[in-house]
Amino acid sequence: MKGNNSSVVHGVLQDELERNRRMQSRYRKEIDQLPKGALYLRKINQHQYYYLNYRENGKVVAKYLGKYEAVDVENIKKKLSERKHYEELLKKLSDEEKFIINIIK
Repeated sequence: MKGNNSSVVHGVLQDELERNRRMQSRYRKEIDQLPKGALYLRKINQHQYYYLNYRENGKVVAKYLGKYEAVDVENIKKKLSERKHYEELLKKLSDEEKFIINIIK
């Protein structure tokens, strides 16, 4: 009976590990669709322009988004916030995955 309980627990942990990995994959896809970096407003002469600053291959990149009036700042902020949320969830899932793997061993 004791061995049977162990195999049930092992099966549940295997299922949880698979679910965890599916969720990580889903979150990575979501992250890839969202912008990364930080919104930056630059004033050049008498005009204001928005840029999205982020790192790519170890270098800081400033991607031009447009003039102050033409950029949907709230939408970009929302997407940046979503990305941060998904990254936090992905980190938690990664930690859980390591924990489950250690238990299964």
